[in-house]
Formats: sequence, C-alpha cells, structure tokens
Amino acid sequence: MSHERRGNACMFHIGRSGSTVLADQMGQHPDLVWAGEMLDHKRVRLGPATALALVEAGIRQAGGRRFGLEAKFYHLRRAGLELEPFVDRLEALGFDRFLVVRRRNLLRKVVSSQVARASRRWHLPAGREAVLHTVRIDPQRVPIEGGHRPLLDIIEHYLADFRRLDAVLRDRARLDLVFEEDIRPDPAAACRRTLDFLGLPPCETAVRLARTTPWPLGQIVENLDEVRACLAGSPHAWMTEDEEP
Repeated sequence: MSHERRGNACMFHIGRSGSTVLADQMGQHPDLVWAGEMLDHKRVRLGPATALALVEAGIRQAGGRRFGLEAKFYHLRRAGLELEPFVDRLEALGFDRFLVVRRRNLLRKVVSSQVARASRRWHLPAGREAVLHTVRIDPQRVPIEGGHRPLLDIIEHYLADFRRLDAVLRDRARLDLVFEEDIRPDPAAACRRTLDFLGLPPCETAVRLARTTPWPLGQIVENLDEVRACLAGSPHAWMTEDEEP
C-alpha cells in the first residue's frame, strides 16, 4: 500500500504527560483526522499485521485530510511491534512528521497514573474542579501497564524507551514538547506550535480538559517519605521534591 500524500503524523508519549489535552485540540482541526491511541485495544490483543492494518484503514478513511495517531511504547510492545520497523512502516505510509511528548518528572507521571487508576477518572473537563484523591505507593511493586514493577525500574524503563526513540528519529522531522515547559503553562500555545510544525493553517481550538492532580506530591502520596527513600541516591531523587505548581 503506497500513499503519495505526505504529512501524516505520529505522536509518541507514555501518557499522563499532557498528550490528551494536546490531542483533543488537534482533533478539532478540520484538515486533520486524529485517531488518538488507536493501537490501544484492551479487549483484543493486536498482532503486528492487525495493528498496521488499522493504521492503513485509518488513512483511507481520512480521505484527503491529514491523518495522525498516538503510539505508546507499551502499546507497541503489546502488539509485537518493534520501534524502528514500526517507524519505517509509518514513513512508507506517508508519515513524515513525528511528535515526541515527554514529562521530565516521571514520578509525577507514575503518581498521576495511580490516582487515575484508583479514582477511575482519567480526564477532567475544563472548568471542573479537581478532587484530591490520595494514593499509597509501594516502591517495590507499582501496578503499571498490566503488571507490577519497582518504581526505580519503571522510571529507568521510560528513559530507555525515549533514548531508543531519539536514535530512531535522529534524521527525521520531529517536534519535541515537554509537559512542564510547553503544555502545562499554555496548552493552546503548544497546539499552535504543533499545527505549525504539521504544516496546517491556524485554527481556533478550545482547551477542553483540565489537570487532574494539581497538588504537591506531599498532598497526593500518603507515604512520600518511603518513596523518597527509594529514589534517594539515584539521579531521580529530585523528582520527589518537585512541587509542580
């Protein structure tokens, strides 16, 4: 399957990093069909061929409009897709722009995931006041991505995934966005920058989502001292002190 039309885009992220508020705005652009995390099939285990067939079907359904999707490293692994061959295949399908959304404080990402899992509230509509939901984290056995792993291992694993991605995208057109620097301060500005990178005309979009956990870690994590002890002496110890206003 070949496509002469270029300009399709893939956003890589690990979740709880401002990706959804950004994607929601992008999906409001009339010239862009944004499929979101289309490889996240909780009920059916995708294989490599099925996952790529879904992408191809999405492109066809987009017609003459640009097409975009989001890929988490976890979703790729679950579908049996290796990162570099996946990107090569996307490129053959007209994907020539790649977005990388990161969150510097990966502890905050893990905490946000645990709060969402416990409260069963993953997103919050704009204008709705967030409700504090505290969690207790076992640093040696954190439930994540269908299993349980030590906190330190989770953080190192995320960093390793992004290093691999950096290598794969080294010579490709990419836009890097950081939650703390680009998305949290002004989601609308982050969207304008993204649309410009995609070569799409400016478009008025609404920021329709708000932050779910806008409190210092000390108010959210019931056993923060235990978490601090776990990360003490590691390069990630600073994450326990970041209050992220």
